Formats: sequence, C-alpha cells, structure tokens
Amino acid sequence: MRLPLLAALLATVSPMPLLAQQPTTDPTPETDQAMDDNDPYIWLEEFSSPRALEWVQTHNAQTVSRLTADPHYQGFYDDALAIAGAKDRIPQPSFLHGEIFNFWQDETHLRGIWRKTSLADYRTDSPSWTTVLDIDALGKAEGKSWVLKGIDCLEPEERRCLISLSDGGEDAVEIREFDLDNGTFIADGFQLPRGKHRIAWEDADHLLVATNLLSFSFLTNAVGMVLPKPLIAPWFLLLVFWTPINLFQTLRGGYGSSILGALLKSSIVWIMSFTAFAILVVGLMIFTLYQM
Repeated sequence: MRLPLLAALLATVSPMPLLAQQPTTDPTPETDQAMDDNDPYIWLEEFSSPRALEWVQTHNAQTVSRLTADPHYQGFYDDALAIAGAKDRIPQPSFLHGEIFNFWQDETHLRGIWRKTSLADYRTDSPSWTTVLDIDALGKAEGKSWVLKGIDCLEPEERRCLISLSDGGEDAVEIREFDLDNGTFIADGFQLPRGKHRIAWEDADHLLVATNLLSFSFLTNAVGMVLPKPLIAPWFLLLVFWTPINLFQTLRGGYGSSILGALLKSSIVWIMSFTAFAILVVGLMIFTLYQM
C-alpha cells in the first residue's frame, strides 16, 4: 500500500492580502469592526468573496487606466506580447528520462504544453516535439483553470513524476502522479488534495509530505483516505451535502428539531470527522516512526 508520510505538521497559514494601492478614502463604518485587529483590510483575507473581488477589480481598473494613458504603453505591450509568443524563441531544455523536455506557451497554448524530443532532434533547426501533457486541454476536460506549478520526478529512473496543478494560479495545489512512459496520470498513484504542500520522494512507494493539516479542504479529503474505496464517494456526499442541508432544515423546523438538537446532530458529524482524521494522523506518525 502506497502511503504519503507526514514529515511535518504546518500551522494554519493565512494568505497576506496584496494591496494594489492605498484607498483614497477613509475606512468605512463597515470596516471599523476589523480595527480590533489593527487591520482595516482583514476582510481581504476572504480573497474569493464578492466584496474582495470587487475591491480588486476596482483597483485593477484604476491601474490599467493609468498605464494605458501613457503614450509608450501600447508599443511596450505589443513588443512584450510578440516576444513572449515568438515561434522562433529558443525552447529551454530540461534533461529528463533520457530525453529533452520543454514547457512551452504561445497564443494557442495559453496555459502551456509539456513536450519532449530526443537530444539529436533538439540539436536540429526544427525539432519534432511530442506533447506529454497539455495543460489547456486538461483544464477544459476537467472544468478547471489549471496552471502548472511544478514537476518533481523520482530519481534515478525519472519515470514517475509528481505534477502540481493550481486552479487559477493560486498558491494551493493539487498533486498527481504521472507516468512519463505512458504519458498518463496513474489511476492508483499518489494524489494529494488541494493544499499548500511541500513534498519529496522517499522511494517509489513513499512520499515525505509537509502540509497544512488544519485546512478544511485537507481535513475533509484526508478522512476519505482512511475509508474503504466504496465508501469514499458516499462519505463526501454526506459531508458536503447532508450536513449543511440538515442543519438548515432543522433550524427552520423542517424536521421539528430544536436549535439544540440541530447543533447536536451537526456536532456528531464533525466529531466523527475529527476522530477519523486523528486516527489517520496517529497512524501515519506510527508508520513514520516504524520506518526510521
């Protein structure tokens, strides 16, 4: 059985807001509440909230307006775009698994393709490339805005690789194991759910993983790791749909439960989640100590 080892337990990390510029007006009464933490912009931590997105779009529009007003802007933009998408630029090579690999982006491959060729072919004026992984096609097929964040291959064979994919370019990534010989993701290979991971190969069957164990996304996905495969899908359906729906309906009196009863039922579900998660962590720690 292939198991990732937990090398470290990282504390919860809150992303720092990136401010385009200081607002021209004083904080509104709505932000005064956040002053308790000496940070009037704490609400920007919820980076996907409508309010935060509106703030970003507003400041982006101001920045774009100032840039485009400069008479040099369009010329600089056109030149930079032409250079970035030039077909005759030198493809940066990476020696991997006995071949030359290159990650390439242009106007038809906005998110990029990972491709390969032989050393002899690379030395020619027009190398013949074979696409290994098309990030644009993968995102379209899965309904995601995938961005390639990293590739880590197991030495010395360099056949099995861990591919880090970010949805929309965020810091958190999903990690999947990829087979270079077959050019496909391995169905029963390593897969880590979305999170801020740090990983390293120990051998073909073990990983060293450091991640944010306190994040909701990792917590809910980690519980599935300790369940038999036939129960994983029902578990996530229960977790994602039943808990909030049941809580809402009980609070509204759909089942005739009191508020206390609704909270009790929800608490039972989450106690089960944390218990399963604790068993997972303890089991992995024991396994790690046993390997030392």
